[in-house]
Amino acid sequence: MKKWLKSKEINVLMVEDDEDDYVLTSALLTEIYAEKFKVEWARTFEEALEKIPAGGFDVCLMDYRLGPHNGIELMQEARSMGYDAPIILLTGQTDKELDFEAMRAGAADYLVKAQINAVNLERSIRYSIQQKQMEDERMKHVREQEARVQAEAANAAKDDFLAMVSHELRTPLNAMVGWVGLLRTNKGNEDVYARAIDAIDRSAKAQTRLVNDLLDISRIVNGNLLIEKQPVHLASIIGPVIDGVFPSAEAKKITLEVDVERSAKWINGDPNRIQQVVNNLLQ
Repeated sequence: MKKWLKSKEINVLMVEDDEDDYVLTSALLTEIYAEKFKVEWARTFEEALEKIPAGGFDVCLMDYRLGPHNGIELMQEARSMGYDAPIILLTGQTDKELDFEAMRAGAADYLVKAQINAVNLERSIRYSIQQKQMEDERMKHVREQEARVQAEAANAAKDDFLAMVSHELRTPLNAMVGWVGLLRTNKGNEDVYARAIDAIDRSAKAQTRLVNDLLDISRIVNGNLLIEKQPVHLASIIGPVIDGVFPSAEAKKITLEVDVERSAKWINGDPNRIQQVVNNLLQ
């Protein structure tokens, strides 16, 4: 008979309040020659609850009758404590309703004591442990798939983030390049010169602000970017953005105008973020 656990012995927690039944079941385990069993005995409901948290058991053989308590109650308590080893419920009589109740409570199998022998006990333990191993493998596969999906999502988020950063960094640079081009083609034009200096200065400062924000990348990636709300004069923050994109708009023969209703003159918001949004819309 092939061994069905890689370990040298199978650790069994036997919860049994009847010493004779404990001795008989232990004797049956010794007849299973293909495996070696190490049995730990819990005589009461309370003693079982003390042993269960220690873990290390491959399977639990649990009597249904445990003084004022029963095996179903113990099984439910054990599961609530995180005990996930297979539990085989042992009872003194055949009861289909109890069988169903045991399965609903999470029992791996249900055996009637009078019908237990070395063959069906071995089969029950083997099937229960192998079923647990297959379930563990399935859950491992699910976790690995979830990890892959999360990794792919993280990579996609990183790509989106890098694309956003590239766009945000390029925006003030494009504005500066555009104004430099206008300066070259409008030498001596003091009005263009003054507007260009102001626009280039604003773009440089905007880029500096963005670089400072990027120094705390984790804050951005986690969606914790600080929004500093304050009373904002809408026209005064949109106007500089218009000036920043003016060269590229003029080159494309596009006229940009700021038309802010009097009722919307002041708003509550973050001026830097609003400028970024308007910039993105105009680029």
